[in-house]
Amino acid sequence: MISAIDSIIEASIDPRGPGLAVAVAQNGDCLHCKGYGLANMEWSLPITTDTVFRLASLTKTFTATAILLLQEQGKLHLSDAITNYFPDFSPHWNPITIEHLLTHTSGIKNYNDLDGFIRIWARADLTPRELATLFADLPLNFAPGSRFEYTNSGYVLLGLLIETLAGMTYENFIQTQIFTPLGMKRSYYMLRGAIIPQRAAGYVLAPENNPHAYHGYLHAPFRSMTTSYSSGGLGSTLEDMLIWDNALRTNRLLSADVQKRMLTPAVLANNQSSNYGLGWFIEERQGHKIAYHSGDVEGFSSLMVRLIDMPLTLILLANLSDWDLEGLSEKIFEALL
Repeated sequence: MISAIDSIIEASIDPRGPGLAVAVAQNGDCLHCKGYGLANMEWSLPITTDTVFRLASLTKTFTATAILLLQEQGKLHLSDAITNYFPDFSPHWNPITIEHLLTHTSGIKNYNDLDGFIRIWARADLTPRELATLFADLPLNFAPGSRFEYTNSGYVLLGLLIETLAGMTYENFIQTQIFTPLGMKRSYYMLRGAIIPQRAAGYVLAPENNPHAYHGYLHAPFRSMTTSYSSGGLGSTLEDMLIWDNALRTNRLLSADVQKRMLTPAVLANNQSSNYGLGWFIEERQGHKIAYHSGDVEGFSSLMVRLIDMPLTLILLANLSDWDLEGLSEKIFEALL
């Protein structure tokens, strides 16, 4: 099995270019944990299990867990209207609940898709409230609860809600309530100016005939972490993500009942189920029910896949944008199952 995984991954990477860290875990034990390719092309530094990657939208699994921790502390209910906590925002948000934000059924526009966002705002250092004002007054795409539409905006509001109720920054809450209690010592809010040991450099594929490309790659363009925030601003290592998986499976932070709710797809107004629970996509794959989340941002891709009916988890962390990690994961699962 291990040699088959090696062959699958080595066939998909350029050994001279960026790569990925891969973990297969069963019952909390690592069956296969290994780095492939380079964490830094300029220094020819290899990727290891301790290399720090941006998680991108895989951050949402932590943000959702933080909200559920606050619920267990009695500070909120998922059925609460978000205008209870943000009364100064638009009244057309009155029907939107916290659960709508968690399940991407709020109808709020995705700020990443706004005209000029990448050109004007992506490099700016914004406060969470400044980020929220970019979309707060825009009309909803649909009536809350009527359909699923993935939006980073909802998870920005969840981060702002965490700060409002906890009396501390999103970064501090995640650190003190999740990372530190679990012993995730190499996980961070990935601010650009912070010194983060063994942080991977992020890369993109270069346009054809680009004179500055090196083996077909360029450094990823800069983006401020404040514009990813609680929807995509965290970073971690393969080893820390294995701790995260084990904590979820052993109910270290959340009770079994709460986690069962977390992995239950949202029911829409027409009584049909979406394919998203509270911070996780939920699907059937190769006859197994899986919970997964992917992430993609300038220079990085990520994917975590957890079999719900088996204690098997796959984690892929890469320092290259737009990598088809879901396709790669399917090949790995074929070898595993």
